[in-house]
Amino acid sequence: MLKYFLFLVFGFLFIKHAYAQAPISLERNSVINLELKRSSKKSFALALKVDDILSFDALAEGGVNFKIAEPSGQIIYQNIIDSKKVEWQKTISTEGIYTVEVENPGLLFVERISISISILRNDFIYGHPSMDSLVSNRNRKTFVDGEFQITRKAPKTFNYSLEKGDTLIFKIKPKSGSGPAIEIQNSLNELVYAAFSSKREHFAEIPIFEAGSYTITMNSQAYLPNNNHLNVELISPARYIEVPKVVEETESEAVEKPKQLYDTIAEIYLDTVLFLGAKRDIINRSEQNIKFQFEEPSSIIEWLVFYGSGKEFMDQVNSLSILIQDEAMAVGASNILAAYGLGLIKTLPKSDNKQIKFTPSPTIRSKLKPPLRTNYAAIKNTYGDHSLLIENFSESSGQKVYVQAVVLRKVRFDSQ
Repeated sequence: MLKYFLFLVFGFLFIKHAYAQAPISLERNSVINLELKRSSKKSFALALKVDDILSFDALAEGGVNFKIAEPSGQIIYQNIIDSKKVEWQKTISTEGIYTVEVENPGLLFVERISISISILRNDFIYGHPSMDSLVSNRNRKTFVDGEFQITRKAPKTFNYSLEKGDTLIFKIKPKSGSGPAIEIQNSLNELVYAAFSSKREHFAEIPIFEAGSYTITMNSQAYLPNNNHLNVELISPARYIEVPKVVEETESEAVEKPKQLYDTIAEIYLDTVLFLGAKRDIINRSEQNIKFQFEEPSSIIEWLVFYGSGKEFMDQVNSLSILIQDEAMAVGASNILAAYGLGLIKTLPKSDNKQIKFTPSPTIRSKLKPPLRTNYAAIKNTYGDHSLLIENFSESSGQKVYVQAVVLRKVRFDSQ
């Protein structure tokens, strides 16, 4: 009796604070700096809700065509952006995906445009509580904190699965030369941040309005590698979690206890293309050792890793990525390994580059099944040291390598 009484008192104290969350005003400011090649266009999305207040100001070096279209395709704003700053604001009356398009119509010059986009959402709610909800702790964790090199042959891509209400903090500081051009885009095709290549430090603090996959892409036009210090952090707010219901049973009346149900979510741990220099290359390294270390390993059912190199292999990976954007994304498969697990992809491409040698750690190697499967493994062991050593044995040519790793986590919830 005593333990049930204490649990109910504990639950009441937390439920009292978790039962209602008033809507709050939250503003997302996105700084978008884009470089447009001659006779080129670029478009990106804005996911807007009714009563959102959309504001922007824009400035360009030359004449850049700029327009915003509603989900129906109707253009609600159109202008030519030049050296005179343009400002505009609108209260949204139709919910959906809006399209922003910028175009450089010129045949002679590359144009740059700087856009500051603000979305003010007055009724933002992190979650929907119930009588059986508790509030989880606010959490801050670091995704990346270290130095890396980037050249025009070796762009960097990082993917993260984020939840509504999270805040993504991004900071990059060039250590030598100019830093890379940067874009941060989500699975709805919203461009939430973009920056020119610069010697200055870049910093962005981005509130997450929509859950999904967020991709950080960094490109450089430099032939020589530049050192950059990158820091990516996540702040997760207090969220509502379900409280197990406790009912005291009597001898005369047995009450069925809630069933414990489980769901599985797929998190992208790594999704990148690496460039390995030739043996004679004095600038780019010819090998790289990737280490896999997991947070909260006890909640992981298994993790998957897929890798390869070669022209035919890379072409097939690109084709599969296009397939995911269409058919697979409709059922929630946001990456190649998730689509493979759902059976939407029947076979995975095989690595066909004989110049590249992959040396997986013993745990990964034990899950390979040569000769049929030499570049894909599903591993249940999440503890200890796991790594993948990649070496380029070509004396004269650099090579591209693709690596993807996905973590499958178990999430528990209660149901009667």
